[in-house]
Amino acid sequence: MTQKTRRLSYILFLFSFLISNRAPADPIIVPLQLAGRLLIVDITVNKDQQGAFILDTGSSDLILNSQYFRGERLYDSRVIGLNGDVEKVESQRVDLRLGHIEWENINAAIVNLAHLERRYNRTILGLLGASVLEKVELQIDFGRLQLVFYPLDEDGNRLNTPCGEPPPSDVFPLQFKKKIPYLEKQYGGRPLKLGLDSAAEANLFHKGLLPFVDHCLSDTQEHVVRGVSGQMRKAVRAKLKGFTLGSAAYWPMPAVFISLDDFNRGLSGPRLDGILGIEFFKQYKTALNYRKGELYIWNHRPREQAEELLVNSCE
Repeated sequence: MTQKTRRLSYILFLFSFLISNRAPADPIIVPLQLAGRLLIVDITVNKDQQGAFILDTGSSDLILNSQYFRGERLYDSRVIGLNGDVEKVESQRVDLRLGHIEWENINAAIVNLAHLERRYNRTILGLLGASVLEKVELQIDFGRLQLVFYPLDEDGNRLNTPCGEPPPSDVFPLQFKKKIPYLEKQYGGRPLKLGLDSAAEANLFHKGLLPFVDHCLSDTQEHVVRGVSGQMRKAVRAKLKGFTLGSAAYWPMPAVFISLDDFNRGLSGPRLDGILGIEFFKQYKTALNYRKGELYIWNHRPREQAEELLVNSCE
């Protein structure tokens, strides 16, 4: 091999090395998919099984569908839903991959999700909870119909941000009930702790709040809500008015009032007064960063529209 050839080979090797080391820092952008009103992303399990997972920021764990996975039954392994304990479950450790982002040796609870498959008429391999999502900053953008997964360093900083992306208009601190993120805010004149659950098809509030926020509601009626186990419970459904976060004012959103007692007892941490679901995430580009414990919102409302909504705030 000539000296010139060796030099060229070295340059090509160095270039490929630099490219391969930059690629893992790049965000993964995927089209926003829905199963009913649930966010879906395709994930590869153990390098050979790929399929749809529900994005579930309201779950602390990775959950696999027992229709397709088997594991070891552990003595105290269980999944907690809105209606309390679902069942004793099996557990398995798996590897996941989304593009160049990899999760290794993640513990997964194995639960029967056949009711979700029947309801949405599609194969669902599982639910992606906090144990998976805490490795990335998850951005949900209904305006562009996309999900963005930003790889993070150990301190929760993005490894790469595309040029020209504006910073968020509002940043809010997050706290955690087990690994479920929640924020604190005033609503209806009361301080509330509100969980963030991308897999909740409506905003959920504890039924004991009804007398205190009644002046913030409209179109109140009886309703039925379905938990992760497929069980049904009677509830009250209403339109939530005057909800704001910083500069972001929200159009009236559906809200369901139901007992959250079992849910709160089943998970360690402070009592949550409510859960903000997909109706919350739909209105603004929103991102969750578990490592930093921060919620980001990009306020895109025209000024006149935002001011009109802020005037009707129910804080």
